[in-house]
Amino acid sequence: MKFILKSKVNKTFFEMLIHENKKSKTIIILSGFPNNNNYDEIMYELFSQGYNVFFPRYLGMYQTEGIFLEENLVEPLIEFIEFIRKGKVINFWDDSEINFQTESITILGSSFAGAIALNICSNTEINNCILFSPVIDFKKHNELGDEQDLNHMGDFVRKGFKNCIRLKEGKLNDLLKARPELSGTTKVNQSKFLIYHDPNDKSVNIRHSEKFIKNNKGELKKYLIGHGLKVELIKKYKREICEFIEKK
Repeated sequence: MKFILKSKVNKTFFEMLIHENKKSKTIIILSGFPNNNNYDEIMYELFSQGYNVFFPRYLGMYQTEGIFLEENLVEPLIEFIEFIRKGKVINFWDDSEINFQTESITILGSSFAGAIALNICSNTEINNCILFSPVIDFKKHNELGDEQDLNHMGDFVRKGFKNCIRLKEGKLNDLLKARPELSGTTKVNQSKFLIYHDPNDKSVNIRHSEKFIKNNKGELKKYLIGHGLKVELIKKYKREICEFIEKK
């Protein structure tokens, strides 16, 4: 089995599985919040389908520097994407240089990653974006009182993920709403979207995904998939995910 390699671009730590010296489509995984820092199964599953796979950590999470939500989350990720377009990375294990070719870029994310992915797609060229139960706009999250209590989530993260997620002081709901890159992206013209959302999702209501797809180029798949991204979902919907990425 090919080893998952580790590297860094400025503050941003990332893991990768690469088809070396070969032109391949690239998938960038953006995680939910919180997460257990391990997307190995998903990375291997996507790699087995012929894709280069990258998993960057957000600022203030795990091996990436900084305090979570103290700085702009999107700018370092755009910097990371522009870096991998060049097709040259350093493997931390032996400082060797690895060369590859990126034919196109797809973002694959879930839940918390939704607003981040949309902002990235608005500010740099991304071919496709696949999202599972995404938060589209944190300013509108739980405005009707029928979605996850983010302040409770923040309290949990400070106790359960201390040092792993270095969360800025304050109420999580206020911190998220204060970040301009996590709110207000409703129209993205340069990317195609595929969204999976469970109509019974109690964490993030499907109405946000429905409204976004009405205004953008894409498709909304309504399935009973629960909330968030799991390797079982990648395997279950592998064929249509691959067809979506490959479609011109």
